[in-house]
Amino acid sequence: MTHAVYCDGDYLVGDVPVFGAFSPATRSGVGVFESFAGSVGGVPTLARHVDRLQWAAGRCGALPLPATDFDAVFRELHNRAGLARARCRITLYPSEVRPRLVCTVEPLPEPLADIALCTSPFRRGVNDPTSALKLESRAFYEVAVADARARGGDDALLVGDDGEVRETTRANVFLQHDSGSVHTPTLTDHFLAGITRAVLLEALRGRGHSVRERTVGRDELFDASAVFVTNAVQGVVPVRELDGRPLRRLARDEVWTDLLP
Repeated sequence: MTHAVYCDGDYLVGDVPVFGAFSPATRSGVGVFESFAGSVGGVPTLARHVDRLQWAAGRCGALPLPATDFDAVFRELHNRAGLARARCRITLYPSEVRPRLVCTVEPLPEPLADIALCTSPFRRGVNDPTSALKLESRAFYEVAVADARARGGDDALLVGDDGEVRETTRANVFLQHDSGSVHTPTLTDHFLAGITRAVLLEALRGRGHSVRERTVGRDELFDASAVFVTNAVQGVVPVRELDGRPLRRLARDEVWTDLLP
């Protein structure tokens, strides 16, 4: 087996159904979730993901989070699935949904050498209360990525009304200048505060790199010495082109993967 599931204290092996056709989880996508790469030896950033899950649950009425030893749960799931490394996921649903807490492991996707982005024509308003949350309902993101793929991209670059860079549908955005300085959009409620983003910023600063969090315009990406994205499953991934225009490439020995736990 390569899949394993934990549902409110019970372990299941295989890709098994856990919700009925009339469950709010099926009909409304009411859950909040976290996803990340893990190993049978543990997940170094697990506590950060659990903290963010609790914060998101508080904002959409899904608390309380059941007392759970997540480290033990994911070690057991890895063992039951027979995986040394896996894509891990925690999903929490409101109190009326059963099961409320679902944890899963499955094979990691193939590592991405690089990606192509297309600027999305779609915008989220500054008062959108869901833009900083990881919700089961991903309709906006799925429409945006479908549009990007129809134009030859791998993912959509999401920008604000004034062209300021926010994120992609699955990752945070960084750019590097010729000076070596690394910049990333300033943290607001208009995009997800990525765990890998935070870990990389801390590591770069700890190594003495120049790092700036600021408003980044979409057109700046064309002038950067490199553009890359980060998330908790793939880590650091270079961006090779934006809207069909090649970007300068981040050398593989500059991907800083060794800075991530």
